[in-house]
Amino acid sequence: MIVGLVLPNAFTFATVVKACSILADLRTGKKVHAQVEVFGFGYDLVVCSSLIDMYGKSNHVGEAHRVFDLIPQRNIVSWTSMITAYVQNGRGQDALELFREFNYLTLDRPNHFMLASVINACASFRLVTGKITHGAVIRNGGVIVGTLLSTSRLHGRVDIAFEASKWLIESNQQVAAAYVILSNTYALAGMGECSQYMRSEMKRNGVTKEPGCSWVEIKDCTYIFYAGDVSSCPRGSEVVSLLKELEVRMKERGYVGGSTGLVFVDVEEETKVEMVGLHSERLALGFGLISIPKGVTIRVMKNLRMCRDCHEAFKVISDIVEREILLLEM
Repeated sequence: MIVGLVLPNAFTFATVVKACSILADLRTGKKVHAQVEVFGFGYDLVVCSSLIDMYGKSNHVGEAHRVFDLIPQRNIVSWTSMITAYVQNGRGQDALELFREFNYLTLDRPNHFMLASVINACASFRLVTGKITHGAVIRNGGVIVGTLLSTSRLHGRVDIAFEASKWLIESNQQVAAAYVILSNTYALAGMGECSQYMRSEMKRNGVTKEPGCSWVEIKDCTYIFYAGDVSSCPRGSEVVSLLKELEVRMKERGYVGGSTGLVFVDVEEETKVEMVGLHSERLALGFGLISIPKGVTIRVMKNLRMCRDCHEAFKVISDIVEREILLLEM
């Protein structure tokens, strides 16, 4: 584009930065950021919001905040992007403090995306929605209700999960997620029959869940992995062998696989652990460990929310192999 003497505008840069964010390509993203400054778009709201999103998803929240600080007149999008970046990096307290600052400094009303991030921030402190009126959340739309549903599963609040799922199903929003998460909430609460009923209702109504997959990018090539699909996994035997070796070393450190993650109803414990061990994100991580040189951050991306068991496993694995591992839920 530039070679053809067609000059990029703010929306061009925002789109390219968004692409870098989706691909977790921080190296290219930084180069684009440099071009943003060269072409004089370093203070543009749209571009800055995209940069904040990219740095937040790449685990560089400090860079995200530096961009945020440079914005002369922030809007609801830039505030939301920064709050979300904090939440994505486990800095719930900073997210809540920034939300309070937003309410103090502006006359804008928070939109449903901002409220969804605030709910996630509250969840990180086991606050759930104690200070947020449930009715107000319901009225603000599916994005917030979906977040509320996920949070209620995390804290075992079957009552809130039921209400949120009912609202989503009746309003025809995130229907598959509503069925699946409510089913898992019941299972976590030891209500196996209710969990099975939700699965049966899901099947009876022809609702299908989006297949989960994870991917890593190595030398400009994207490798995609599916749960339990070792046959199509590049260097599959090596990956499985490495994961089994890591499983042994993790157990030596007190890790118990399959105990904190997604519940599989009516599945034997040994099978449950095996199923968790072959989640798509673990296959992607295994491939990354044997393919990406030491000293380089391994970025694993997934199209759905990762189970808690895999989150805990990745923390232990990162400590064992002494490497930085970045998880991105797209």
